[in-house]
Amino acid sequence: MIDITTNIQTALKVLEPGYVSEDHYDGVHPIYRLAAYVKLDKNWSANRLDRYFRYLYRKLSKLSVRPNVIFIWDDKIVIDWYPRGIQMVMNIGQYAGLVLQFAKFLDNCHVKGLEILIGCFDDDPGDPVDYATHKDINFFPEFNAECFGSNRPIEIVDFSSGYWWESSWL
Repeated sequence: MIDITTNIQTALKVLEPGYVSEDHYDGVHPIYRLAAYVKLDKNWSANRLDRYFRYLYRKLSKLSVRPNVIFIWDDKIVIDWYPRGIQMVMNIGQYAGLVLQFAKFLDNCHVKGLEILIGCFDDDPGDPVDYATHKDINFFPEFNAECFGSNRPIEIVDFSSGYWWESSWL
């Protein structure tokens, strides 16, 4: 039997002890990012990979919450959504709710194979927020365009061996 984990199941796993670094929901550290990825088929030709990347870039550019950056690797494409301003949650339940919203967003954006990148649950969140006032911090973030994403063109960072895609079309 093949074990298929959905984005919703992954989102609910954040409630399991040890699945998420506690500084993601401690009310002291801001949220660093939410991320997803798409696996690339190593059997695809360079032309097929290039066409897929163009398709993916167009789809992501039209989303209601546009990602900030796309990282191209040889075996996958990682997509990051960074917070706008200071987004912070106070407990694991609130964090799970945010990740569940993100999972539903991914499932509804109609990009086949787009999955939550569980590695974002272990990110180092950065310094505690001790320089901002309470009015500068959103303690009730939602996964929407007010709290996450960018209104600029999506940045592309290429960590691949560079054999298949050409950036000149962007």
